[in-house]
Amino acid sequence: KPVLIETMTYRAGHHSTSDDSTRYRGADEIKQWQDAYDPIKRFRTYMEERGWWDATKEQSVRDVHRKTVLDSMEVAEKRAKPTF
Repeated sequence: KPVLIETMTYRAGHHSTSDDSTRYRGADEIKQWQDAYDPIKRFRTYMEERGWWDATKEQSVRDVHRKTVLDSMEVAEKRAKPTF
């Protein structure tokens, strides 16, 4: 079945380190977009409202992935450094 997905994006940050986007848009506009339309926050709210997600589940996921990353870093740090 064909599906149409319409998306809207908003660049909340600057283009680069030499860019100051508040020169051409207000800081309050940026904050409004971050507060009202942030897709991560919206998806979290959607899942919480349906009882699919909560702070306990989030902490559990964070703990598991933090351990995975730290274990991977430990393995990587023990490897010989490449020589070029």
